Amino acid sequence: LNEGQSWHGEVELKTMHGRIVPTLLSADRVLNDSGKCIGLIFVWTDITKRKQYEKTLQIRNRAIEASSNGIIIADVRRTDAPIIYANKAFETITGYAVTEVVGQHILFLRADEVQKPEWEILENAISKGYNCNVIVDVTCKDQQTVWIDINLSPILNVKGELSYFVGIITDITDRIKTEEELRIYATELENAKHSLENQAAELAKTVDELEIARQKAEDATRAKSEFLANISHEIRTPMNGILGMTELVLDTGLNTEQKEYIEAVRSSSETLLSIINDLLV
Repeated sequence: LNEGQSWHGEVELKTMHGRIVPTLLSADRVLNDSGKCIGLIFVWTDITKRKQYEKTLQIRNRAIEASSNGIIIADVRRTDAPIIYANKAFETITGYAVTEVVGQHILFLRADEVQKPEWEILENAISKGYNCNVIVDVTCKDQQTVWIDINLSPILNVKGELSYFVGIITDITDRIKTEEELRIYATELENAKHSLENQAAELAKTVDELEIARQKAEDATRAKSEFLANISHEIRTPMNGILGMTELVLDTGLNTEQKEYIEAVRSSSETLLSIINDLLV
């Protein structure tokens, strides 16, 4: 003011109740017609709301920077819809520094040149100004491919015109890998199930075949037993008849030579009957 210049700055005032109020102070000299300073004029403007808004904005900016999700903002007022902001998490996910990202279109992250449906959805959302949520694979700076979930939302100006897009990006690479591993595991389980079912069917078939063989063996054993019983009866009956007759003949008046012959017949018959009994038990 001593140098004849106005002064503008922020100062804090204490009210009569002891409350501190942030203000914007403008000070200037009051000159008379001859240009002599005859006083000073001070104008205080209460900037409490502005300070509160700035504080809220600072907190919001810190929150965005601290977020584990990648956050980007694109200016769709320009035909190339360049990215004008990216947070640290976006750098972590993609490996690209903010300075490398700003000015780029979001499609620079495409993993290949093949136009996939998800990227078409993203492009249409940007060009037509609507929300979208897609899962795509992107190429990082180190040429590694990661899977991200992009939630894109339009930002309108006070006139309701589309001005910006904000994108919330989540790295879901681990989730995709886990889902793929689970899919492979489920396929292996399904294959194992079919294999076990086939083995069970083969086992059931074998059991059926064994049951049939058992029944045939029992039938054969039964037939053999019936056959041997019949044969035993058919052979033992005449043999017992022969032994009985030899006993009767021996009780008759035989000379010595005849008796020896009959004794030989009886002995041979008994031996034969013993052999038959052993065989047909």
